[in-house]
Amino acid sequence: MRYKTERFELAEVNQDLRIFATPSKDYLLPSKDFQKKFKPGMKVYEYIFRTLKPQIEDLQISVNGVRIGSIKKGSASHFQKLLADPEYSHTELKIEGGNYRAIDLNGNGDLRLQKNTDRIYAHIIIYKKISSGFLSRIFAK
Repeated sequence: MRYKTERFELAEVNQDLRIFATPSKDYLLPSKDFQKKFKPGMKVYEYIFRTLKPQIEDLQISVNGVRIGSIKKGSASHFQKLLADPEYSHTELKIEGGNYRAIDLNGNGDLRLQKNTDRIYAHIIIYKKISSGFLSRIFAK
């Protein structure tokens, strides 16, 4: 089955979602090993979040009773139309962010390892079934 997807960034995202993550082994690598494995600019987060199956109620998004965030007001109407579409298939939730390590170039052009933090952010992805033009012509007969 082929799908068309649309992503919606959630608002008011819960910043303590580590229960849905596993620690990253790469985040803990010694500096020399980290610099050998990763290119400058690549972020390696402390936690790797798994893809989740969200529950949606009144534009509030949760997983197993834990509030994740909400659909932004400006996207609410479009989001609800997609969920009501007969071609709607399923949704997934992706979470990213938090503490990270990255290799950076300092002012002298030397590589340095930095630690920093991004806010936790979440996207809900809506999957909509699409039919192939060729197959839909065959089955339409």
